[in-house]
Amino acid sequence: MIINGKERKFRYSVWASGKIAALTPDGNMNSVIKQLENDRFSGEVLPQIACIMNRAYEMWRKFKAQAEGDTYEPDVMEPEEVEILTVLETQSLTRELIETMARDSVGEIQTEPVKTKGKKTAKPTTEE
Repeated sequence: MIINGKERKFRYSVWASGKIAALTPDGNMNSVIKQLENDRFSGEVLPQIACIMNRAYEMWRKFKAQAEGDTYEPDVMEPEEVEILTVLETQSLTRELIETMARDSVGEIQTEPVKTKGKKTAKPTTEE
């Protein structure tokens, strides 16, 4: 999403989930999502959620770059960038945050088979 002329992306990590849950009185992420869906957040909470999820993305991007032998300097969004958005822009941002939460909450886990160290086990036999 373009916010104030900059491409801003979001990630819903475990860290972000904990930080966002801490913004609610009950610490319940389900209530956060419902409040987002119903546009019930105050002008102070939505910018915090957006900045948390943007920071999670920026840190992930930095880590990914390091893993690939590159460098990346995070450009973390400030709450003021969200506070000056119009109502229409805020609704668009809210939809993007909800979609990111949904996308990053499900997925496939890729695993590799367990490697054995030369020990072969006998196949079970059946007696007749």
